[in-house]
Amino acid sequence: MAAQTAVPGCPRHNGMGFVYVCKSCDDQLICMECVTDSHIGHTLGKLTDYVADQTREIQQYVVKLSKSDIPQIEQDIRESETSGGGYQKIISDFKRQGKQIKDNVDNAIDSFVKMCTELEKLNTSISGKNKAALTKHLREDLKPKLDRCQQVLTSCSTADVTTLAREIRNTSVDPPTLERLQTLEFKPGTISTELLERMIGKILVDGEDQSYKPIPTPVFLSEFKTSFYFDVCCTCLTGDEAWLSYWKGESVFRVDISGNVKETIECKVKVQFDLRIPDHRKGVVLCA
Repeated sequence: MAAQTAVPGCPRHNGMGFVYVCKSCDDQLICMECVTDSHIGHTLGKLTDYVADQTREIQQYVVKLSKSDIPQIEQDIRESETSGGGYQKIISDFKRQGKQIKDNVDNAIDSFVKMCTELEKLNTSISGKNKAALTKHLREDLKPKLDRCQQVLTSCSTADVTTLAREIRNTSVDPPTLERLQTLEFKPGTISTELLERMIGKILVDGEDQSYKPIPTPVFLSEFKTSFYFDVCCTCLTGDEAWLSYWKGESVFRVDISGNVKETIECKVKVQFDLRIPDHRKGVVLCA
């Protein structure tokens, strides 16, 4: 191979500098002594070419963070700050519609206003959690990575460049999973003396008619940890037992209020319920 300018730093041979990378040993930096010492017959590459490739890789990652990942997270944060609104307009539209009907619908109006207020509080809470998760991801994951990449690119240290490039390839930090906000719309009805419900109109929550249906408030009964993974839960009507299962598994566990397994059922199909558990080992029994 043609002679190259050595980069000082070989820990195995004092005074020798890195000249090549060994493709057979996961791109290990080696000097001329290493070539004849422990890398005979291995596939070698020029260090200058390798560093140039790693530098381009880091620069591409910097562009991805600066132009895509961070702007997207910042946009999601801005949307989280405003996505809980719109409920006061729904309430106003509903009241304006209610003024055109008889006095005996006042109780129904109060019921709808209460439901909208409860949904607004729920979405405001979800928006706050989403904003906190996105802010944490931006502050603790993305911006520190950007700062480190810029520092390494500025220092031009061969060891730092190769180490950081390897870390970028072998690690992946996904943005946090956000809770879904409920959508709300007001659908005015045709004013008529025949049907009171049509006169009032409907409020649709996620596209479904929730008129006159109270929003249940769950009651915290107990908290426990399990020895197995699960992400679906169905609480028994008595409130002192629950069925737990994991979407990748085919076992269903009946546990008591303390998390003790009372029964295990092996299924031939995967079992799923509607209630998702964010912590796959930590359970909370709720009673609606």
